[in-house]
Amino acid sequence: MIGLRGHLDPEELDSVEDATEDALVRWTGPLAFDLRQVGFCDSSLLNHLLRTARRRRVGVFGGDGTVRRLFELTGADSLLPSRPDLESLRPALSTLPRQARP
Repeated sequence: MIGLRGHLDPEELDSVEDATEDALVRWTGPLAFDLRQVGFCDSSLLNHLLRTARRRRVGVFGGDGTVRRLFELTGADSLLPSRPDLESLRPALSTLPRQARP
């Protein structure tokens, strides 16, 4: 699980990318991103999650209404399972087919 917090836009994305790369190296299973403490995110985080999903199964949990709305408006909610908490996300990640690499 990768916990994110605060105001996430392009300036803050470097630390998210570093944490993701570290998790990809250390862990072979699906990645869950905790968005419960994210106050704002834009398309830079969304693009990061989608790029990561090309390499590994990815899901998100938590997130306020604005974060969920971003996923809905862009259609990312159909590509990245999103649940209110980690326990409800786990089954969705275990049954999600691995995305084909480009």
